[in-house]
Amino acid sequence: MKLMTNDIRKQLPALGATDGTPDPICQIKYFTPDGSWTWLAIEFV
Repeated sequence: MKLMTNDIRKQLPALGATDGTPDPICQIKYFTPDGSWTWLAIEFV
């Protein structure tokens, strides 16, 4: 399974694009259903 598809890459802003934003918006949420780990993607390379 590919977690970072091309469509998701296009949706995420570039690194540093949200610098200075008081409350940046999370675009993608990754999580493990059998655990307590959660990753929130705001920017990507």
